[in-house]
Formats: sequence, structure tokens, C-alpha cells
Amino acid sequence: MDGTLQDSTVVGLAVFGGGQITAKLGVDANVRWAATVAGMRRRPVSANVSLTYQLSRAWQVLGTYYDSQTGSYTPSPWSRR
Repeated sequence: MDGTLQDSTVVGLAVFGGGQITAKLGVDANVRWAATVAGMRRRPVSANVSLTYQLSRAWQVLGTYYDSQTGSYTPSPWSRR
């Protein structure tokens, strides 16, 4: 034990998926969400979406969108001493 105290309990959910929309267009995505159930609060959310388009047998174009919101810590009414 290094003496570090736990200051929050977080529950998270992540969803991953993807597939072909058409013969040439594919999508992959993931979203992660979390919520604090005890202690210091923050609400982090992150999302990543990628589209792939097949130009020819040897060439693909890839477009990606990424967003991450880390949230901020605020005291929880349950963590006051």
C-alpha cells in the first residue's frame, strides 16, 4: 500500500461496432461513457468514428472523427467529511 486514498468510484460503458454500409463504404465506431457513483465527480465521454471508402483494389480513403471530453471534478455531497 502506498498510502494513496481512493477518492471516487466510476462506472463506465463502452460500445464498439462497425461494418460495411455498401460494397465500397465501411464504418467503425466506438463510444465510451462513464459516471461517478461515489466521490469526486466527472463525466468523461469519448467517441471515435472512422469511414473507409474503397477507391480501387489497392487504394482506400480513410476519414476519422475523434472527440474526447474529460469533464471536471466537483465535490460530491457524499464525499464531504
